[in-house]
Amino acid sequence: MTHLDLPQTQQNEEQNDVTALMLDGFSYPLYKDLRALGYDFVRGVHNIEGINRWVRVVNAGEAQKAEKETAVALIDRGWKVSKSAGDAALWNADDLDDDF
Repeated sequence: MTHLDLPQTQQNEEQNDVTALMLDGFSYPLYKDLRALGYDFVRGVHNIEGINRWVRVVNAGEAQKAEKETAVALIDRGWKVSKSAGDAALWNADDLDDDF
């Protein structure tokens, strides 16, 4: 995900216009693994109430490596992995539904 804004969390200050990996789906049982991989649980991703996700901020040079590390960790624990790219600058909160 590019151009993502993230509010302050217990682990990180507010961050704006970042590139990040963002997980969608049930992942609570993996919280220790995700923290070890550098993920942070963010409530209100992109300042949209109700969008709560595990997010790992990356720079362009580490994005592919981080994506691979994450996929391996999830697959090793029995999760299915698929990926897609997105640009948060194109999000319109009015267009998002509850299943976002």
